[in-house]
Amino acid sequence: MEEFDRQLMMAAPVSLGLTVVGIVQILLPRMTLPWRVALTGMGLGLALLGSANLIEDDRFTYAAFAAGVTGLVLSALARRAAWDLGSSRRTGAVVSVLGAVILGAAVARYETALNAKLDADTEAMTLPGYIPEREPDPELVAHTDRGRALTLWRPSTRWDAESLHERESRCMSIIHVSPKIVRTGGPTEDTNCHGWVFTGGRSNLTNAEVEMILADNGYVPTTRPLPGDLAIYRNGVGITHTAIVRAVEPGQPVIVESKWSWMGVYRHNVDESIYGVDYTYYRTPRASHLVKLQDRSTPIFSGAE
Repeated sequence: MEEFDRQLMMAAPVSLGLTVVGIVQILLPRMTLPWRVALTGMGLGLALLGSANLIEDDRFTYAAFAAGVTGLVLSALARRAAWDLGSSRRTGAVVSVLGAVILGAAVARYETALNAKLDADTEAMTLPGYIPEREPDPELVAHTDRGRALTLWRPSTRWDAESLHERESRCMSIIHVSPKIVRTGGPTEDTNCHGWVFTGGRSNLTNAEVEMILADNGYVPTTRPLPGDLAIYRNGVGITHTAIVRAVEPGQPVIVESKWSWMGVYRHNVDESIYGVDYTYYRTPRASHLVKLQDRSTPIFSGAE
């Protein structure tokens, strides 16, 4: 994915540069060639100056500049060569369209690569034998604040510790993860991401239960996350993952912490996990994210109102 990230970052200034070239040709058709060259060069320079802050490798900046200059030369020659397009405005339109096509192609390739990455990561975590078989938890009862019952799940079979770590290592070698992630907890099939957040790691919850918790326990979406808020990930069909916001610093990516299915607990940038980048932050006035839990042997509930 990093390669596609770089390609997209390169395509953006190339597209912008070609668009500037085209606009100059469209708006200033009667200007002499030296003036058009100067104004186009200034536009390209400003565009590349801004994009250079986003591109760590100077080679991509040089490549973008070279592509922009090529567009400028082609647009200038179009009025003089045998294959003259007929007018400066027509030439500008062609160059602008070329810029849009370059950016569109880059975005399409990026989205295709991202979807392929997510599919591969999901497949790696759902290979036969990698997802523990589960059964309803006979020892715990859970309810939302509005009294709706939640189904809790526990593993019906258990792996030994050595096998569990071996399977996690194999999965992590297959899936695509950012080198910036930090492992803060080991693997366990006793809880998944949702259960880690809403039951304190005592059980597993399904995606459907999370929808109920969000609706019943006072959660509201927010665009200004704070430490302690939740990041809820979706895949276009429904909820797939729950994470807790741990750090929010101006100008820096939001840091979250979450348990990855039966695997370990990881701290990572909110947009650098195997769960994609479709997420929404949620906040609740409750003192805790824990739902009301009750051991069947005692009438006392735990969890914050």
